[in-house]
Amino acid sequence: MTSAAEHLLASARRLLDAVADAGGDAADVRAVTTSVRATQVFADGTHAGRDGVTTVTELRVQAGGGVAGLLLGAPPGEPAEAARLAVELARRSRLTADPHDLPPPAAARRPGEAAIHPVPAEPDVPFDYCRALLSRLLTPVEGPVALGAEHVRSRSWTVVADAAGTAVAYEQAGHHAWHWLEGLGGHMVDGLAATRFGELSWDLLATRAREFRAVHLAGPRAVVESGPHPVLLHPEVAAHLVRSLGFLLSAGNVLSGMRPLLARVGRRIAAPAVTLVDDPPAPVDAQGTPTRRQTLLSAGVLRGFLTGRDNAAVLGVPPSGSARREAPDKPAVESPSRISLVPGTRSLDDLRSGMDDGIEAVGVVHPGAIRGRRGTFTTVVLGWRIRGGRRVHALGPVRLSLGVFELLRSVEAVGDDPARSFLAAGASCPGVLVGRMDAG
Repeated sequence: MTSAAEHLLASARRLLDAVADAGGDAADVRAVTTSVRATQVFADGTHAGRDGVTTVTELRVQAGGGVAGLLLGAPPGEPAEAARLAVELARRSRLTADPHDLPPPAAARRPGEAAIHPVPAEPDVPFDYCRALLSRLLTPVEGPVALGAEHVRSRSWTVVADAAGTAVAYEQAGHHAWHWLEGLGGHMVDGLAATRFGELSWDLLATRAREFRAVHLAGPRAVVESGPHPVLLHPEVAAHLVRSLGFLLSAGNVLSGMRPLLARVGRRIAAPAVTLVDDPPAPVDAQGTPTRRQTLLSAGVLRGFLTGRDNAAVLGVPPSGSARREAPDKPAVESPSRISLVPGTRSLDDLRSGMDDGIEAVGVVHPGAIRGRRGTFTTVVLGWRIRGGRRVHALGPVRLSLGVFELLRSVEAVGDDPARSFLAAGASCPGVLVGRMDAG
């Protein structure tokens, strides 16, 4: 265990002891310390590097039937005052504590042995090497102006501990590379994410930059015939659909507004090409529940939902450890963390060649999301008009939309080119061929 994890564990336990001394009924702490190293390159040839470390501590306390949360920086060296304030706020709070949300204190308050989950170490990337890779994204210079590019490496230790003696410390590492270009009426940003530096596909990111420039150089038309069209979604476009599906198929969303889906478990709601899986990278969720891989759709068949502890109990299923919390005083809600559409066997070129008349969406102007009471997936894209399997002229910006369940049934094929998106956080997706979406 590294010194960072040891320090966070010790600080969290001191804070929990202080809450107990102040009269708190139950409490938990989540502390995260993150180191970041970034390399930036700009179109004028200048470059920069930066390093930093941040620590955030979330303390939740139950006392007198109420619950309160504090958001702190580093865990306080003298935690008594923070604990006293949290207990006082909880007693005055009108928020009723969920009895399942915070575990009660153990009869004998002895710190248990923490479960430690480190990640493999990897060598630091030399600044000059990273700068050279980023510079590639800014050339060639024809077409839209390339403004800059950045690579960010992050490593973090997270500690989750509660008054019952449970403690988990886990390390996470990540890399993302992104670049921004002058676009139609603004800037366009694109990027990829990976766990390790060697998994970043710089060639793919450069190819996507060339695709975007090609649309601009061709002089895109802002108008396309309104109505339904077959659509080929490139991975960076389809990733927003995949992330949206994770929120759609979360237990909280289903129980609050989409209960008919409960009767559809085990039945087909999407095309056979659609297999959707969420595989959280952290060992526990915001409630301290162990996470697990959850298959939401298998060959189009609905298999289940993302669940936290409480909604899993309502549904009578084991929790998938999918609870996330926006702030210490906010309830934990289910959401996707590392969600993927399982790739197929056909390339983007092969999918395009099979299109008789349609639209190829190569980049997003406005990220896609599911909106409205009818659950319509909507996005605004740049791309190409396809006829006879070939690009005829550039299009954009073009608004594409369709009811999400009709869209799921309309998926004809999935590509073999998965990429983990930086903009659609946590989503991995290949290209997707959809039989129809509404344009205009």
